[in-house]
Amino acid sequence: MRRSIFRAGLFIFLLALAIRAIFLFQHRANPTFELPIVDALTYHQLAADLVAGHGFGDKFFWQSFFHPLFLGGVYRVFGVAALPARLLQILLGAGTCVLAWGLGRRLVSERVGLLAGLMVAFYGPLIAQEGELLPTTWEAFWLTAWLLLLASRRAGSFHDVLVGLAAALLVLTRAVFLPFVLVAGIWEIWKRGGQHAWRRGMLQGVAFVLPLLVVAALSYRETGHFSALPGSGGFNFYLGNNPRSAVTESMRPGDDAMRIYRMAAEAGVADRRGTSGYFYKESVRYIREQPIHFLKGLARKTAQLFSSREIPRNLDVYLYRRWSSVLRVLVWKCGGFGFPFGLLGPLALLGLIAERKRWPAPLVMCVVVGPVTIVFFIAAGRYRVPMIPVFAVLAAAGMTSLLDAGRRRDLKTLAVSLLAVIAVGVGICFPREFAVERTDFEAELDYCAAGTLLEFGRPEEAAERLRAALQRRPDYLEARFNYGVALAQRGRVDKAVEQWREVLRLDPDDPDALRALEEAMSLP
Repeated sequence: MRRSIFRAGLFIFLLALAIRAIFLFQHRANPTFELPIVDALTYHQLAADLVAGHGFGDKFFWQSFFHPLFLGGVYRVFGVAALPARLLQILLGAGTCVLAWGLGRRLVSERVGLLAGLMVAFYGPLIAQEGELLPTTWEAFWLTAWLLLLASRRAGSFHDVLVGLAAALLVLTRAVFLPFVLVAGIWEIWKRGGQHAWRRGMLQGVAFVLPLLVVAALSYRETGHFSALPGSGGFNFYLGNNPRSAVTESMRPGDDAMRIYRMAAEAGVADRRGTSGYFYKESVRYIREQPIHFLKGLARKTAQLFSSREIPRNLDVYLYRRWSSVLRVLVWKCGGFGFPFGLLGPLALLGLIAERKRWPAPLVMCVVVGPVTIVFFIAAGRYRVPMIPVFAVLAAAGMTSLLDAGRRRDLKTLAVSLLAVIAVGVGICFPREFAVERTDFEAELDYCAAGTLLEFGRPEEAAERLRAALQRRPDYLEARFNYGVALAQRGRVDKAVEQWREVLRLDPDDPDALRALEEAMSLP
């Protein structure tokens, strides 16, 4: 029996790893493979600074703590290169597939576990995220590991310490899971009751709090603020909760985002943590003054989170299909329908209902409380990906219930279940595009890649990328300004001035172009 279980787990791990290895090999053709962009670039730079001996610094605590620390450890061992980190992440992703298999077989059956493991192994959006220098891989791993540890219900101090540590590492990787972890953890202790349960809960709580206290102490030393939560929380909360949230949610990297950020400085806020508090206060004021508009925004973000399509943020998985046949098969959309969530989501809801007596409270809370906390910030396909192993367990149970109804020839149950799956599937296929889906992500990728090239001191290659971005979008002001920067760094100041003047023709108040033009004119 143990041998067959081991073989099943090994099969899922090797299959998932093989799929991810093929994807990663193909992914090398993607410009972002060697040129991390936006958030991935931020994590890369933080880790590189850590390895260079610059310490944590104020910037380190602007993002969640764990992922740049992980990258820093990888860079220290293998050198500052993205490939080793990506290889470790696909190994970790294959491990998450095994955890999903274990969760499904423990809660329902061996068949449900096997189906869940296979679903995660072939889940294209998760595979795409595992190839990026982003924390999504760790988020999915810690979340699934924590739920599996809770489901195992083993006794012993070591097990309780692992439960607390897994929860802490999940929160330190993605702080938005904190409300879910607290609610689910307290519920488990209260439900079990008794002095023994409370004693175990105290041990789990200590193991949970201690890592957070260590990070908070480090943050206090570097920033003067005692907090384990990232300093960017207030800024991200504001982007999703303000009178123009439909616009700011889809705001692209560049001047528009910086204009929002500068609001705090104009209000007299000097430090990063103060900036976060400023934006939280602005959002609370908006919610208090415009509650109906706020609720409409929550409804829109909920629709985005549960859309069958992968709603992009800074990464468009549909664009990434260009460089990978694996993604072309495993991720696609047709009209309003998106695969695979357009199928996985309805099956998960069916499984949630069909096997409702089997699901422990933390798992149910994961697909209820977890999404609620996400939609209070910014909702996109990237942010639901860590919960996919849980959805896969539910979907596997839903598929199994359909198969069982067919085998029993229970036509009524089969018909009702199929109609429910179809109805939910149609319901999450929103025909209208969301605002962010209308972004030209190909031009943006060239712009962001060029920004990384400028950071790396490669202006000639950056200029080529920026020319490509401008061919697609001649009105792309940020790209045109950076094109001027790249030309100036290559010694072609006269051509750079032409680009900056064009920026000012389109936007006479652009401060960066005004400053660059003034400095260029003052040169001898």
